Amino acid sequence: MTSEVFITCAVVGAGEAVEHRPHVTAVPKQIADSAIEAPLEQAAVVHIHVGDHKTRPGTRNPALHREVVRRIGGSDLDPEINLTRRLGGDVVLGGPEFPQFADARRTDMAGALVRAKLVLKVHL
Repeated sequence: MTSEVFITCAVVGAGEAVEHRPHVTAVPKQIADSAIEAPLEQAAVVHIHVGDHKTRPGTRNPALHREVVRRIGGSDLDPEINLTRRLGGDVVLGGPEFPQFADARRTDMAGALVRAKLVLKVHL
C-alpha cells in the first residue's frame, strides 16, 4: 500500500508559543518569509497565525492576513496556505449540570460563517 505524506509547517507554532516565546514572530513580513522558506525543507502546507506588533498572534484583521498571503504568493514557491485566526477555536463545555452546552465565559469558538468571512476578505 502506498500513501502520500504532506508535511505541514506551523510557522509560528501553537498560538501560545508567541505569547511565551518572544523570539517567535507574529509580524506579517517575518511570517511570510518563514512560510516561503518552508517548502525548501519539503513542507507542502504552511499553517499561519497572523498578528501585529501590538496583538502578537491574536488578530482578526484581514489586511494583515492579506499581506502574508500576498507576500507568499509573490514568491517562486507555492505552498498551500492554511490561514488561522487563532481567536475562535476554543470550546469549553459546561460542567455536570449542562455538559453539552459551551461555557460562554470561557469559549471563543467562532462559527463557520465567521471563519469563512476572513478567507473571503483576504482573497477579494
